[in-house]
Amino acid sequence: MHPCTGYNFQRNQSEVNVPWIWLPSSNNGNIPDHVVESGLEADLKLYVARGKLDNIWIPGKFDGTSQKCYISWKGKEHVVANYEILIDPDDKRLRWIPSSQGLLVDKAVLGGVNEVGETFYIGRAWHNGANIPGRIHPSHRVCYIPSGGKEQHYVTYQILVSS
Repeated sequence: MHPCTGYNFQRNQSEVNVPWIWLPSSNNGNIPDHVVESGLEADLKLYVARGKLDNIWIPGKFDGTSQKCYISWKGKEHVVANYEILIDPDDKRLRWIPSSQGLLVDKAVLGGVNEVGETFYIGRAWHNGANIPGRIHPSHRVCYIPSGGKEQHYVTYQILVSS
C-alpha cells in the first residue's frame, strides 16, 4: 500500500517515506492548504492532480475554478470524478526542474503506475502560454498533458522532484 493514499503501487524502497501527500477529492469547493501549483491557464490557477481512469491513477491538472480534474489518456483529454490533489505539507519540499525525452532524476515525484507496471511521474509542459501539469511516461520519452480536449505531448518539459 502507498503510505500516503492506501493504494497499491509498485514502488522501490526509496518511495516509502515520501514528503508529499495525495489528498482525495472532497468536492467541497475549497482548495486545500499546501496544494502544489503548476501555473496559470487563461488566468485560472492550475494544480497538480491525478485522476483514476480504467483503474489507473494518471497525473493531470486540477482547475480550482471549475473544480474539475483533467487527465490525458489514449489521445484524449478526460474529466474524471475520482481524483487526488498533490499536497506539499512543508510548502518547500517539491520543486520543478528541466528534463526531456523521458529522462528521470533522483527524487522524482511518483504519479501512478499503468496496467503493465510502468511508473508515471509528475511533469509539466509549456503549452499555449501556460505550464500545464501532466504525466511523464518514461518509455514514451515524453510528458503528456491534457488540453483542448486532446492529449498533447512534449519532449522537453519540467519534472517535479523533492528536495
